[in-house]
Amino acid sequence: PAAVRIVDILVGLAGQVAKEGKKINISDVPDGYISIISGLGKSSPRHLTILPVKDNETVVGVVEIASFKEITSSDEELITEAMKPVKEETSKAKKIVAKKKEKSRGSKKSK
Repeated sequence: PAAVRIVDILVGLAGQVAKEGKKINISDVPDGYISIISGLGKSSPRHLTILPVKDNETVVGVVEIASFKEITSSDEELITEAMKPVKEETSKAKKIVAKKKEKSRGSKKSK
């Protein structure tokens, strides 16, 4: 299964992507920066792309993909498409939270 990591959104390269809303591609990842581990062993990938997940122009997340081969623009398009359900669910969750806050404020005012 894919590893999901929760990080402080304003730290490191992921934070830079979150702040600027622009992708970062690294074509010569240093040994030991990141490891890919499987049942067959462990190795350091050579390529890394970090992409913002946007709802309209608002960054709602960041996805980081490491690879042994170059990550092409077609690969980036596929990743972006795969992230659409995440973006949609994030948008729905924001609306639910906003409605609950609004409802909570309304009930406090009527007291």
